[in-house]
Amino acid sequence: MWSVLPDGEVDFLNRRWCEYTGLTLEQARGWGWSKAIHPDDRARLNTYWRTALALGKPSEIEARLRKSDGTFRWFLFRAVPLYDEAGKLVKWYGQNTDIDDRKCAEQAVRTAKARFEGISRNR
Repeated sequence: MWSVLPDGEVDFLNRRWCEYTGLTLEQARGWGWSKAIHPDDRARLNTYWRTALALGKPSEIEARLRKSDGTFRWFLFRAVPLYDEAGKLVKWYGQNTDIDDRKCAEQAVRTAKARFEGISRNR
């Protein structure tokens, strides 16, 4: 779980997030959290997040997050804006859900399907 200010500045990361990534709140401030995103996903996620901040609407995206041991796992990143009574955006709340097992299963299905289609064509 995490929260950020309207401009995207991190103001809270739960202990689990910090332990998982090995980053402290201070290291994750600003856009420092993006150091824990896989290099191949970082630009796409940053662009998506900047767009979400500008639109002020709930959002979700999948990307790989680095564990403190250096391994990467797929996560679903969800963010929901909080507005005050006057309609002013005051904060974002988010959660990251580990979906790595699902992503691996999807890849296994794609691989099996491709193998089956290859066998079928060669008959």
